[in-house]
Amino acid sequence: LAENKFMPPGVEQWNFVDNLAAFLQGQTAMTISWPPYGRWAAGYGLDQEALNWVPKTQIAGKVGYAMNPLGRPELGVGFALAVSSASKKKEAAYLFIQWLNSKQTSLERVQLPYTLRDPFRTSHYESPEYRKLWPDAGAYLDTIKLAGEKGLLDLSLLQQDKYDEAMTKGISSLWAGEDPKAVLDNMAARFDAITEKVGVDKQKEVYAAWAAKPGAYP
Repeated sequence: LAENKFMPPGVEQWNFVDNLAAFLQGQTAMTISWPPYGRWAAGYGLDQEALNWVPKTQIAGKVGYAMNPLGRPELGVGFALAVSSASKKKEAAYLFIQWLNSKQTSLERVQLPYTLRDPFRTSHYESPEYRKLWPDAGAYLDTIKLAGEKGLLDLSLLQQDKYDEAMTKGISSLWAGEDPKAVLDNMAARFDAITEKVGVDKQKEVYAAWAAKPGAYP
């Protein structure tokens, strides 16, 4: 809430594209977002028809890359492939996934602008080919690599979506001008209700398993 005082008027109502447009047009000095922002700021791939919704950059050559404040970014979830237990072609599906993420094939994929696939292998970060895509691509790759090493996992509990929903509503109430303490108290009450419904002991067990993973909150 305090940060909003230093942001453009109406920022509370911005969506992904609003933030992207403001940054690429040079209206904001800094932003925290997903890796594609770094590529698009340099103008990489914006000639692709599939990306015609992305505003044209006016800041190419004027952008640096860095870790977010405190140096512990979020590790995004959902970027994974799996084989269904009901599949009749499990081995073929596994082999396809293996091929798709192999060194050479995956390197080609992450260089295709319209896939929105970010670099994720050590070989991607070190690739001379990728590092030549635009003048500051090397610094971009180094920053993504460091973010992956220092990033924190999203909390993962039973009915995590319910906790996330309660938090989202709380943040919306905060931005709407409601009393911060009242918002936090209400959010805590909703969290407690979710936990009790799931089962405190069961949730503790799940939390302990999550907390033991590399990248869990310190």
